[in-house]
Amino acid sequence: MSNARAGQELHHPVDHSEPGAQDRHHDELATSNPLAGHALERRLDLDVLELEMAGNLIGHEHRDLVNQLLEELLACTAPPQLRELVRDQRVLEHGEVGQVGLEARHARKIGPRRTGALGSAPLARSGYPFRMAESWEHARDRMVEEDLRRRGIKDVRVLDAMARIPRHFFVPPSERAHAYEDRALPLELGQTISQPYMVAYMTEALRVRPGDRVLEVGTGSGYQTAVLARLAAEIFTIERIGDLQGTAHEVLDELGIRNVHYRVGDGTLGWPEHAPFDRTLVTAGAPAVPAALKEQLSAEGGVLVIPVGDQEVQELIAVTRDGARWKWEPLLGCHFVPLVGDEGW
Repeated sequence: MSNARAGQELHHPVDHSEPGAQDRHHDELATSNPLAGHALERRLDLDVLELEMAGNLIGHEHRDLVNQLLEELLACTAPPQLRELVRDQRVLEHGEVGQVGLEARHARKIGPRRTGALGSAPLARSGYPFRMAESWEHARDRMVEEDLRRRGIKDVRVLDAMARIPRHFFVPPSERAHAYEDRALPLELGQTISQPYMVAYMTEALRVRPGDRVLEVGTGSGYQTAVLARLAAEIFTIERIGDLQGTAHEVLDELGIRNVHYRVGDGTLGWPEHAPFDRTLVTAGAPAVPAALKEQLSAEGGVLVIPVGDQEVQELIAVTRDGARWKWEPLLGCHFVPLVGDEGW
């Protein structure tokens, strides 16, 4: 099973290039674990967010102090190679996200730690962490308004969840400048994260209620998992690739998301020990709806959303169960990678 790869609307151009061919800058990190740099940078990002919140509490007149603490944090904890990358968020001034020039990038680099006082650090002069947070928030708000609400996503709970979940935490540093663009992005290990519109569309079609128990087939980056976790009581997520789920688990833990249960295995077989499920979401294309997933769906209005078709083109469908009766509703043409497993490809 190839779980939780980038879902894409069919009428959007689909990038068939090899995700592994993209330059992620991770080759610069002296580590045998391709996820280690990403995990450490996320940890530093979380520390930055904590400093930002502290700065907001104590007032803007103390920004220099907060920025000095930030530089101390980076200087003490980041290895030299990562210091080159950790602040390369490619965030433009005035809240716009995009590619910055080489000079702007170098202006934000953190140099070797000096003995004694730090003095007037580049970050302290720029008020950097505050603008970074404002830029990510601005980009996320723009994504929700322009790519979701204006395109027909109406569920206020879905919109609120996606306005609050930091998508840039779930993508590699080399892709963070594009985190809030409405397109699929490559992950480590040759995988991808779905475009925001597809995440919102599938979640809205699932009609998640606050008390629901949701089965997710395909943890992937964990972004879809995070959105579901804000809407439901419990999430049971299955992923075939252990390292991929491990990274997602770390991010979700760091964000304080605790209502998720994790399993590495064949998602086409479901999770019978915890069935029935009120809602089931499948994030890879299947040749047909797996019988196990149907059987594990609640007989009292359970809903299953899944892409079904061949390995190139699928149709997103919603299956609703009412006892022994099934209602099938076609929703949207889409493109997902194949769902691999005993009841998949």
